[in-house]
Amino acid sequence: MKRKRKIFLISLLAIILFVIGGFFLYTSDYYRADELAQKILLSENVQKEEGMWFFLPDEGKDQNVGIIFYPGGKVEETAYAPLLAKLAEKGITSVLTSFRKKSPTSKRSESGR
Repeated sequence: MKRKRKIFLISLLAIILFVIGGFFLYTSDYYRADELAQKILLSENVQKEEGMWFFLPDEGKDQNVGIIFYPGGKVEETAYAPLLAKLAEKGITSVLTSFRKKSPTSKRSESGR
């Protein structure tokens, strides 16, 4: 009886450690912005204000249409720059928001508290 209990506890501990390790591996790996995205963020049609990125179309191409883009999980927010730049080329104003700085669960808020 003691032997079965010992095997059960060791197996349970191994499973728990495996799950915890898998969780940390999963959450530490995310899609980062590449060089193209970084270049796009430096262009004159892209502005950053109050933690949001604005992708503005060229004058004359503006269709008076806009989209607010909320980034997904496990993706660096600036990685969406190429997609939003293509929308701006077609005359669509795009705004990329950031949840990380405004999240009530984050360690620091924008106010610095």
